[in-house]
Formats: sequence, structure tokens, C-alpha cells
Amino acid sequence: MADFMFATASNGPRLRDARTVQAIIGRHYFDWELEVGVEYDPTDDQQHLTIFGYGWPGAWEKPIGPLPKDWEPDFDGDGIDGFERFLKEVAAHLAEPLTVQSVGSVKCRFPLSACEWHVTPGAAEIEVNSFRHCDSLQDAEVKSKADMSAGRDIGTFAQDNARVVCLGPSI
Repeated sequence: MADFMFATASNGPRLRDARTVQAIIGRHYFDWELEVGVEYDPTDDQQHLTIFGYGWPGAWEKPIGPLPKDWEPDFDGDGIDGFERFLKEVAAHLAEPLTVQSVGSVKCRFPLSACEWHVTPGAAEIEVNSFRHCDSLQDAEVKSKADMSAGRDIGTFAQDNARVVCLGPSI
């Protein structure tokens, strides 16, 4: 089995209504390696939303009422959809834009998987961006030969290849 490693972080935006956001957080179960909370920052005397950890963002809404002792989220369901619903619900209570970024890979090898969620305060929709990858190395090899014949440094090509040259389906 492959070892997939994750990292997730957010910009920690200020909140308009921290109490309501805390209640929204309390209605969700988040991926076991993801911390979601409201933190007070004494430097600006404001409450901030924090999302970070070593898990890929996933959220499942808890059932209404007392939870049975054996309750677990439906991990067969897509936690990403629940996370995006959570972000849309929180949007009304943000004082500034929220950006959440997640990156992961299998044993630190290409391709990296990445996703960024951007939420504007009060917005009904969120912007989701991700890396794109080559369908095959053949595309990169063709570009590499063209770059080398043009006298371009192969080290620079290798750096650019992962960012720019590889075009394919989004993850």
C-alpha cells in the first residue's frame, strides 16, 4: 500500500461572528488529522478561523440530537463535498477571505496532489483550484528536446516542467 502524506494549512481569517462559526464547527466531524477551530489573537483582539493539519480536508455533518456512542461518519462518502458545504456555510461569517491549501504525495514523488479552496466573505460559491498533470512523460520529453535544442538549461526545464508544461485533467 502506498504511503500518502498530506499537509493542510489556511490563512486564518478574522471572523465577524465567532460564536456562530464555533457552532457550525461543532455540527461537523472533520478528518481525524485536520484541526478546525476558532482562536483568539491578542495582537489584533480578534477571533480567527484556523484550519490545519496532516489530513486532507474532509467533513461530515453530524446527525441532529445526541450522538449514539457508536456513531461514525460514513467514510465511504466523499468528505470533500462535506468540507465544501462547511466552507459555504462559514462564508457568511467571515470578515476577510479564507484560503485553505492542501498538498500531498505518495512517498514524495511526482505528481503532487494539491487543492486550494478560496472563500470570499458572504459568497454563495467557493473557488477550487488544483494542480494539473501530464497524461504521460512523452509530452515532457517532446518539450525537453525542444528546450535543449533552443539552448535552454535542462535544470530550469525540470523546474518548469512540473509547473507549466504538464497539462492534463485536474485531480
